[in-house]
Amino acid sequence: MNLEEYRKFIKEKGFKEEEGAVEVVKEIYEYHKWGRYTVSYSDLEVYPRKVLNYENNRIEFDLLIVLKHDEDKRYDRKIGVEFKETDIDGVVRQAMVRRPFVDYMYIATRNIDIDYYHLIILSYLGIGWVVYFSDINRAKLVLKAYYNYDSVRLKNVIDGIIDRHVETRISDIERKVDEKLSKLDNWIKKK
Repeated sequence: MNLEEYRKFIKEKGFKEEEGAVEVVKEIYEYHKWGRYTVSYSDLEVYPRKVLNYENNRIEFDLLIVLKHDEDKRYDRKIGVEFKETDIDGVVRQAMVRRPFVDYMYIATRNIDIDYYHLIILSYLGIGWVVYFSDINRAKLVLKAYYNYDSVRLKNVIDGIIDRHVETRISDIERKVDEKLSKLDNWIKKK
C-alpha cells in the first residue's frame, strides 16, 4: 500500500503505539530517499504487520517499508520498523530478532529516556531509532540505521562480557573459600 492508504489503515486498525506511524515513515523515507553513491528512490510501499516465514518460524514486523529504486530492482531496500510507546526493552529485543531479515531496521518510540546499554546494542546491530511526538504530529530520526552490521563482532563482545563476569564470580568464590579455609586452619591451630 502507499502512504495515503497506510494513513487510512492506521486510523481504522492502528494500535496506540502506532499513533505516529505515518510521520515515522515520512522521516525514514526522507533520510533514505537519496542513498549513497547517487542511488535514489522514487517511491515506497508499506506493509503493516507483515509476516515473513523463515525456517518454520513466523516473524512479524509492525511495519515493513520497501524503498523502490528508480531503475534497478536490485537496489530496492527493505526497512523494518518496530513500534512501542515506552517499552524500550521489548522493542529492542524485537528489533534484534528481526534485524537479519531486512536491509535496515528501526525502532520507533515516544520521546523516552533509554539506558546506555540499549544504545550500545542498537549501535552494534546498526538499528536506528525514530522518536515520534503525537501532540505535534512530528517524528525525528535520533539514531540512523546501517545497511551493514557485524553480528559476529557483537557475539564476541557479548561472549567477552560473559567470560569476564564468570571469571569475576569464580574469583569471588575462590577468595571466599580461601578465607574459610584460613579461618578453619586458624581454629585448628588454636585447638
